[in-house]
Amino acid sequence: MRALEALQLEVWGFEPLEAVPAAHFRAVQHAGGLVLGAFAGERVVGFAYGFAARPHGPWERGTGIHSHMVAVRPAYQGAGVGRQLKWAQRRWCLERGLDWMTWTFDPMQARNARLNFHHLGVRSREYLPDFYGTMSGALGGNQASDRLLAFWDLRAIEVSQRAERHGIGLGAEPAPLPRSAWALMRGDAGEPVPQALPEGAAAVRVAVPEDATRLLAHDPEAAASWRRAVREALAPRVGQGFQVTAFEGGAYLLEPEERAHSPA
Repeated sequence: MRALEALQLEVWGFEPLEAVPAAHFRAVQHAGGLVLGAFAGERVVGFAYGFAARPHGPWERGTGIHSHMVAVRPAYQGAGVGRQLKWAQRRWCLERGLDWMTWTFDPMQARNARLNFHHLGVRSREYLPDFYGTMSGALGGNQASDRLLAFWDLRAIEVSQRAERHGIGLGAEPAPLPRSAWALMRGDAGEPVPQALPEGAAAVRVAVPEDATRLLAHDPEAAASWRRAVREALAPRVGQGFQVTAFEGGAYLLEPEERAHSPA
């Protein structure tokens, strides 16, 4: 667990005081919380950490888990380690009779969004502006920490199907997207381009930058511009009649809650 302290600094560029300490991980695990490690030989290359959560929305029933952190060392990113940690979290929860999980993630991070919606089958109906306050490090960029709240119904049919495909080494099958109108597009130069929605649009697309981490590190003004545009496109809709149901082609798909499939 002490290795998890250093791993947080390596992955997120935290200041030492911002990292969750090993003693806390030990206490959480002892109290029945979730602390999982991913190993290459005897070396920890990733971890997942979560704690018990009470229902705080219309989808949750009984006790679940809020997954606060999933981290993978840079040298092992893109190799499926994060995906394996998420499926291991699901198994851990189901073995203990826990049916749902939530976590927050930066809506500008396309790779995380694709993992969450395409590979895992989450839904989101809550946008959280500046949830943690201004955050430092490569993924914070000293800017507002807007987040989407992911809800993972661990027993939903579409989630179970994804789990089966993962178990035999296959990715999620791409689902056909409904006809939709763009609220935010990515311009030719990579800039955010808001669009006027036609009246009565049944589904809405919202693009994000191709590489938000690079913008946060090297072009903070562009990152701030994208943050404002994504917030203006998502915040008034998510949880206000729409939910995020997919992420494909660098953009979120929002569908009306009464039309989108409810978690099983």
